[in-house]
Amino acid sequence: MVGLVVVVDITHTTSTELSSSEISHIENVVAAAYGVGLDDVSSSTEYMTSGSMAVTVPESSTEEEFIDALIDAMSTALGIPSEDIDIMVDVESGEVAYTVRAASLNETISLRDALGTPEIVQTLNTVNNLVNVESVTPNEDIVAEIIVSVDGDNVTVSIEAAESTVEVILGDEYTSSAEMKFVTSSPTVKPSSTPSRLPSSSIPSPLPTISGAVVYVEMYKGVTASLSATEISDLISAAEEAYGVFPGSVEAAISYETTGFVTVTLEGAHSEDEIVEALVSSIAHALEVHPRDVEISSYDGESGIATYIISGSTLSEVQDIQLAMSTSDVANALVESLEASIDGEIINISVETDVPLIADVLLTVDATNTADVNLSMSTLENDLSNDWTISSTCINLYSLFVCVCVCVHFIALNFSFVRQIYHCSS
Repeated sequence: MVGLVVVVDITHTTSTELSSSEISHIENVVAAAYGVGLDDVSSSTEYMTSGSMAVTVPESSTEEEFIDALIDAMSTALGIPSEDIDIMVDVESGEVAYTVRAASLNETISLRDALGTPEIVQTLNTVNNLVNVESVTPNEDIVAEIIVSVDGDNVTVSIEAAESTVEVILGDEYTSSAEMKFVTSSPTVKPSSTPSRLPSSSIPSPLPTISGAVVYVEMYKGVTASLSATEISDLISAAEEAYGVFPGSVEAAISYETTGFVTVTLEGAHSEDEIVEALVSSIAHALEVHPRDVEISSYDGESGIATYIISGSTLSEVQDIQLAMSTSDVANALVESLEASIDGEIINISVETDVPLIADVLLTVDATNTADVNLSMSTLENDLSNDWTISSTCINLYSLFVCVCVCVHFIALNFSFVRQIYHCSS
């Protein structure tokens, strides 16, 4: 899978190999949550064993040199590729957290047991003279990791909403996270890079599990500086108080937007949809951003004025976009891209950037135990309306779960029926 990909990382502590039906169930849940078909989903499964080591890092070596040496020693001692080993070292304390991966449960168990033998310390220390391991403590648990890749171009819901839905349907036995990536070539194992942080325990920290109502609170306002950690914390606290929920029941996703106007004069007749679609792709191409981050919120066919909104994850990113939109280079790139998209010559194009930048906050509230969700929605909106433009949407995830289960059951019944017909005919 290449292009824009949503990588959904799902982990599950297990003592048995995941069956094909379990993996199929997870793929169905992810596909339903992200609003895509099964053809837009693929998965790979690995098993992980992790643990800790006490080491002495030589003063003559850098942290990077020691990490490379330890990975090389573990690779040689265990007989596995170095790519299957991740470590993080605290040079001052001499503590190492490691994770070792394998394709099967039995192989992972063998690796865990090998790291628990008395001989492993001596073996590691004899492979590389930079390595001085004092002890190895493997964790007992084995974790299955299912990487589900979703075609990002076909996703029909917000990543935050889909991620919450996956968590709810899979339950607290699973931990999941998602991120958007741009994959330039098909990966050999999975489209994710080496994790930037390793767990000190093999049991992942559980995320909030929503089993009833979930409320998405979207708010925005003009800003001249990034939202501070205190401001974000205050918003979360206000939501927790309004909905009467415990800390950890509200999550916040922050993005920033720049808006402005593009005026286009074209030769010939073109439909509004055709022009809007061309503008989105052309602005994205000119700025080298994904079309998902570009929105044409309005277009006047008589005047040729289109209002655009461009999103970014940080204020500085959006400030750079706003500055770029006012340059002649972007205007020329827009003309070139539009003329390639639309059958007609661009007679004139002008870009006007709107100075205020927008902070957009999406709060996800686990309102399962909220007494009156509608009252809480009104309370929070009234409390924050002086500073923010705010709107709320409530979704009953239990109903969604039932709907997904019915759909999966219906697909299974039809598949079974078709298979019976096939056997009868043959």
